[in-house]
Parts: sequence; C-alpha cells; structure tokens
Amino acid sequence: MALRCVVKVGSVTNLSDARYAAGMGVEMLGFRVQENDENYMPAETYQEITSWISGTDFILEISQTSWQDLQNILEKYPCNALEIADENLLEMLIKNAETSENLPIKLLWKVKNKQIFTQKAENWRKWISFFVFSKTDINFCQELAEKYPILLEGDFSAVEVEKILAETSIKGFSLKGSAEIAPGLKDFDHLAEVLEILETE
Repeated sequence: MALRCVVKVGSVTNLSDARYAAGMGVEMLGFRVQENDENYMPAETYQEITSWISGTDFILEISQTSWQDLQNILEKYPCNALEIADENLLEMLIKNAETSENLPIKLLWKVKNKQIFTQKAENWRKWISFFVFSKTDINFCQELAEKYPILLEGDFSAVEVEKILAETSIKGFSLKGSAEIAPGLKDFDHLAEVLEILETE
C-alpha cells in the first residue's frame, strides 16, 4: 500500500490504530511519551505495540522537557525521530548535532510560534525533516511550503485534503489516532476518510 503524500498519525494509544495506519502506508507513527500528556503511552506498551509494526518510523512527541529527562525518555523508547514543540530543547539538540556533525535520529519541529520559526527556520532547516503546523496556519504556510517540508496537523475531510494537495506544495498531513471503543474494537472512520483518498491507484 502506498500514499500520495507523507502522512504521520500521532497520539497513537493502541495497536489497532498502529496496525491500520501502517497497513495503509503511513510513513510515521507518533506517540506521546510524557506522563503529564493526554494519550500518554507507557514504555512497556510502546515496546509491545512497536514490536508488531514494521515499515514505518516511530516518532516520540515531546512538548516540553529538560535535556536530562529527554535522555531518560530515549533510553526507554527506541525511536526513529523526535517531534519537538519546545524551541529551547530543539536548539540544544541542533547545537549538539552541529558539534558532532551528526544527529542519530530525525527531527520534526512542531511550530507553535511563527515569529520564532521566521527567525530560526533557515538556520535549522538542515536538521529538520519536517516542520509541523496546525491546519489553521495554512495561509501562513502556502508560500513557505515551496521552500520547507511542511506537514499540516489537524482533522481533515477528503475534500480538504484534495484541495490542499492541488493548490499548495504542502508535503503531507499529520493526523491523530483515537481511543479504542473496547480492547480490540476500533472505529477507523476518522482516519479512513483521509487515508483512502490518498491511496495510489
């Protein structure tokens, strides 16, 4: 299965969403790994879920944390990439990468402050795989998408997805998983509408 653009499904909380998304060709699965976050994923559950999945990158979604706490998280959660919202933490990671000329995992920047993006994006772009913006920022992103790899995050209808792909250079979409109705019982409608329209023929 292949999709017409890059898709990340974040806030994954269960194996059902993970397997469905991976089977549909989703490139990245995101997990909330900080205990105070909604949809927090314990390390043991994360390891169980990811052991069943292949062919997709595992992303740790970090809002704000210290350098030391991040190192502790990375020890418990083997991953392919980090999605960072905290610009100070992101700057520390990039400075460390510049010193060693290496970054062992990909970085996604979940942009909350457009002014900081304007100040930092050009210098940081070498280290950032994707810049993640809210769908409400689409007007801000339209011109920037010609230059930077941008994902739009939010809930999308099939019509919205087609319009964005046809009219912009946005690289793809960041969707969200949802809770199971009961263990093993899952409604995929919220993902299916978008993923099925993105399937290649």
